[in-house]
Amino acid sequence: MSAGVTRVPAGRASGVMARGPNQPVIIALVTPLMAVPGWWLVVPGSWFLALDLWSSTFGSWAWAMIHLSRLPVGSLRVEGRERNSMSTRIDACIALFALTVVVAACGSPSPESSPAPAAAPDAAPAAAPAPAAPLPGDSVITGSVKFEGTAPTPRVVRMDSDPLCMVEGPGTSEVLVVGPGNGVQNTFVYVKDGLGDRTFPAPQTPVVLDQRGCKYTPHVFGAQVGQPVTIVNSDPTLHNIHAVPKANAEFNFGQAMKGMKTTRTFDKPEVMVPFRCDVHGWMASYGGILSHPFFAVSNADGSFQIKGLPAGTYTIEAWHERLGTQTQKVTVDGKGPGKVGFAFKG
Repeated sequence: MSAGVTRVPAGRASGVMARGPNQPVIIALVTPLMAVPGWWLVVPGSWFLALDLWSSTFGSWAWAMIHLSRLPVGSLRVEGRERNSMSTRIDACIALFALTVVVAACGSPSPESSPAPAAAPDAAPAAAPAPAAPLPGDSVITGSVKFEGTAPTPRVVRMDSDPLCMVEGPGTSEVLVVGPGNGVQNTFVYVKDGLGDRTFPAPQTPVVLDQRGCKYTPHVFGAQVGQPVTIVNSDPTLHNIHAVPKANAEFNFGQAMKGMKTTRTFDKPEVMVPFRCDVHGWMASYGGILSHPFFAVSNADGSFQIKGLPAGTYTIEAWHERLGTQTQKVTVDGKGPGKVGFAFKG
């Protein structure tokens, strides 16, 4: 017997929804599938998912419900009993929902049915780092670090364990570098005492620790507490940055690709913080972390200069990774440079 439902004219339907690519397939297949008694019982719980997928094909949830309620399903017999029009429509809805799950899994909806996401607004340009605060004084401390005796020949560092490190050939160790006039390079020189309770804001311009040619550059550096330290990988190989401080938090991370950058800060003063690479055992660097900006690293000839100190008497310490530490006192009055000299024996 006839279900007695009113069909939706094609023109009316097209005026309500956008026709999706799966719609003819669903309509063509649903009527034979509904003739199988009780088949929809195997898919309980899928109706809401099916309705969502149906809406991506036919337009909206409201139109899906209208369309389903008007299907000309005719007379269906389930388990030997003729069912009334309302039961038939319920079965038709359930059948069509489940069929939509199958059809949607095999084909995606038309691109027109899902609007493209709106383009993200352009990000605001990053603000430039604030300039460093002016130093509180005009005094300058100059000096040099010397090696007494015959300087040892630098040890050759073999990098053939990683072929990507061999582009520039073997390097030499930076543990002890003695230059012209027996000057000692890579000595960290800083004000250890004499600043009292003065405080100094940390600059926001980062200190850059580069990994280039499978070595850390610079080998020795200084930074203030809270100042960014940016570690860069300039090599086409994996590096592992492992900082092993005592007062600050240890960190250990990898940089697998050239161009990677990672920024860290230190919360407490510490002389010195060792950096190493667990992939390349010869790589090492040392950072002096201070609460003030009065430090320097000796040049190739052993010379150094510390600027901007207020007049006063200061304890200056020189730290070297192989030769140890020495301290000296110096008084500056702002009229002329104070001078100190350090001499290490091998």
